[in-house]
Amino acid sequence: MPLVSVIVPIYNVENYLKKCVESILNQSHKNLEVILVDDGSTDSCPQICDNFAKFDNRVKVIHKENGGQGSARNLGIDIAKGEYILFVDSDDYIAKNTVELTLNKAKKHNADMVIFDYASVYENGEEFYRMNQPFEKEVSLNPKTDKIMITANPSPVTQLYKKSIFDDKEMRFMANVIYEDLRLMPKLFEKCNCIVYIDSDPLYFYLCRNNSTMHNGNIEKTKTQRIAAMQDVTDYFKQKNIYNFYQEEIEWMWIYHGFYLPAMEILRFKGKSATAINRLRCVMKQNVSHPLKNKYFYTFSKKARLVCGLLYYRLYFVVKLILKLR
Repeated sequence: MPLVSVIVPIYNVENYLKKCVESILNQSHKNLEVILVDDGSTDSCPQICDNFAKFDNRVKVIHKENGGQGSARNLGIDIAKGEYILFVDSDDYIAKNTVELTLNKAKKHNADMVIFDYASVYENGEEFYRMNQPFEKEVSLNPKTDKIMITANPSPVTQLYKKSIFDDKEMRFMANVIYEDLRLMPKLFEKCNCIVYIDSDPLYFYLCRNNSTMHNGNIEKTKTQRIAAMQDVTDYFKQKNIYNFYQEEIEWMWIYHGFYLPAMEILRFKGKSATAINRLRCVMKQNVSHPLKNKYFYTFSKKARLVCGLLYYRLYFVVKLILKLR
């Protein structure tokens, strides 16, 4: 049985950490290396980590100064001894067969990466959203030809990775930023020769809590860092002389991650939105030739296509009305 290294970056999640780690230790696949990276927590997380290590020799604990999720994941990658790597955020949890199922598919297809779906849940466990990738059941894809893979969900926690794709030291998360996943994942997708998608019940459960990084209402920061992340991706593909090959896919990422998502966040959290959204629109237009003609626009629902079009034509009051009627 191959060894799988499960890397958990941890910062001040004392109320959620136990459930997270127990969901890993209780996996049906037992040959695990569980790397708990305490990223300078100031609550009881360091003690919780040490207690797990005392009672299960599969657990390794690293205490470090705070440097953000990216630096914690990188440290885990550097010391991991497993043939495969799985990331789990410390306030989330995974299904009991997550490692077994993804590992079997990785071995069957000799895949560099296995992608699976997740469910977003409230703290009471109620599911309110299910993320399904736009692929068919158990499909094997090569990003060199199946270019849509570059646009896949950039969350690093919905994949099992062959550790060898991290042998390139350039394939690391950026420290002390948000959207470090958006910066890295398209590059990782491109590095792979075979990616398998599993169409199954959700294998990962993402906890939605009001004080998490992505829900703190700091829209100016998230807007700026989304743009910076997309610029980083664009620059990387240009430097590698592969931008022209993936141009439409990267332009779609600008539309979705650089314009649509932050614009919707602005409308959700702020009253005066025109100036901020106009700035996003301006940056997006600088990087996208024909936004509403992009071939991936069809992946939006009809309502999302309508909203995106209204945002593009600066009809923000209509979008606000649609959101109120939702």
